[in-house]
Amino acid sequence: MKKKQFEGKDYYNPNIRILLCRQEVIEHWKYLNLSAPFWRIYTNTSKGASITYGKNQYLLEPGKFLLISPDTEFSSGNDNPFEHFYIHFQAGEPYDFCPGKIYSFDISVEERKLLNMIIGYLKEPPESIRTISMPLLALCYTLLARVPQSDLVESWNDRRVIEVVNFIEKNMQQKISNETLAEISGMSQNAFARLFKEQTGMSPQNFLAHKRVTKACMLLRYSKHSIEDVAEMSGFCDRYYFTRVFTNLRNISPAAFRKLNH
Repeated sequence: MKKKQFEGKDYYNPNIRILLCRQEVIEHWKYLNLSAPFWRIYTNTSKGASITYGKNQYLLEPGKFLLISPDTEFSSGNDNPFEHFYIHFQAGEPYDFCPGKIYSFDISVEERKLLNMIIGYLKEPPESIRTISMPLLALCYTLLARVPQSDLVESWNDRRVIEVVNFIEKNMQQKISNETLAEISGMSQNAFARLFKEQTGMSPQNFLAHKRVTKACMLLRYSKHSIEDVAEMSGFCDRYYFTRVFTNLRNISPAAFRKLNH
């Protein structure tokens, strides 16, 4: 039987972007909502902490990885100080559409080697960032590969919606009307609004608000810009409107979100 040959263009690239990796001792870890628009990997070298998602409680303990998908609303708690290892990262399609999920995986032998390597580099930083980046990416790839295919949600596939989404992502700082988006799609406003909601599950303006809040989350967490500047950079007219929309969509204020480090 002839074997199938793959060319370079055939291979999938999940476009993983590492945002943060740390190991630290945490004394207080009691939060009602740690939802954020990126993936997380958790594991602890000591017991004493847990997270709760719905009716399910997950213990953070040696020998287990918790992989948490973006925008999963979960709470955290601890009984005593614990040593916490965590990675924040983003991934491309279809992993950017994975619904709220928490996965508990036993750490494999190969994953343990990667983890020990990364922890070693955190304690004694290497001369080149590439040295720690490679095992970090490898660990993220390995854990994403363990996500069941049935949990992955494919993105929209209509060319007109794709063009509109690309426009939104490149022009979030501007005022964007449904009329403008309909013109880009080449459709009437009503027909476009129906198609867009069928494909994305949201109205165009609601989708735009979610995209702006997601960008604001990244700026709040990984930049030192003031909340006023974050509001402007994310396309909001002022801090007060930004705070109202952000709080409505994420159930937490921008200032409180900025304080959530884990």
